[in-house]
Amino acid sequence: MKASLKKKLEKEYQKNCPDCGVEVGEEHLTCCDVERCSVCGGQLLSCDEHQDAHNSAETKWDGYWPGIKKCYEKGWFSRMVPGKGWVPCDGEHPEATADLNRLAYFQVYGKDGIYKEK
Repeated sequence: MKASLKKKLEKEYQKNCPDCGVEVGEEHLTCCDVERCSVCGGQLLSCDEHQDAHNSAETKWDGYWPGIKKCYEKGWFSRMVPGKGWVPCDGEHPEATADLNRLAYFQVYGKDGIYKEK
């Protein structure tokens, strides 16, 4: 990862979970909107299918919104373009954000295919 992107990623760090308030290294509190399902990667709060199999120890708050670090590692960024919606861009673009939609698509379908080739 480029040094400029590492610096940008460091700015994403939050000591406490923005929803349940736990500190880094702690398990999320019950009904936290941020916690992800350890089985499918989706939002745990909305995951009825894996509640019994979920392992909270695997999804402790690490200081970053879930998926942010994976997007940085893969180089997946996007920015909002009026009239077009979210479009992929280089991570160094001033309006670039981690492309969590692309990551979610990848997690569900096992392939990188959210953007149509032109």
